[in-house]
Amino acid sequence: MTTAFYVAALSLSFFSEMTMANMSVYPMELNVESAGAAQIKVASKTDDIQFIRVRQKKILNPGTAQEKEIDVASWKEGGVVVTPDKFALAAGAMRVVRLVSLTPPEKETTWRVYFEGVKQPDSIIPGQPESTAATAKLGVNVIWGALVHLAPATERVSLHIDPARGTVTNAGTLRVPLREIGICQSDDVCKWIKEDATIYPDTERKLKTLNQVNGKKYKFRYFNWVKKTAEEADLPVVQ
Repeated sequence: MTTAFYVAALSLSFFSEMTMANMSVYPMELNVESAGAAQIKVASKTDDIQFIRVRQKKILNPGTAQEKEIDVASWKEGGVVVTPDKFALAAGAMRVVRLVSLTPPEKETTWRVYFEGVKQPDSIIPGQPESTAATAKLGVNVIWGALVHLAPATERVSLHIDPARGTVTNAGTLRVPLREIGICQSDDVCKWIKEDATIYPDTERKLKTLNQVNGKKYKFRYFNWVKKTAEEADLPVVQ
């Protein structure tokens, strides 16, 4: 998966440590579980007031070479509502941004929520002129991106091996953070090999432990992030 945060420079090719420290965002990766709500804290690291714009994008084909981001209306089924979507952040202050999943998606979806410092918007402080400090900062645009996972309405874990393609496919509704692959002589006798890969619903991955599928039985161990448990399941070969 791509890194949990993204920093973009529009006018400069580098950032000073002081610029990077103007704002912190925590956590940089989080889950919105069955309750349908979560929160991100944005803290000021500067002596100046800042104006923050928040926007979200849905990630298609996460964790693959085809990964891309698209705009999706928050009110659509399976979307995530972010509030507030713009705010003023006083010097040394902290602001809580809330994420709400109005209708759980059929399958887990992944989003990136961006926090961007902007010019002083009239919608935050109507009629107030733009400050000198805000004008001086227009040369650099620092964007932080938090990775957000929305739990599906129904949890189902289902991986299988496609020997023709040499891949493992996720046909379930939940992302699967793999820990180990078991190459088994029987249900009780397996050689376990560490495997660090996350497979998202409707995506496939090539795994180094499965370079050749030779007709044996396979199992996998993974972390179930909804139940917060380590689990084990069969990994069938599907022709």
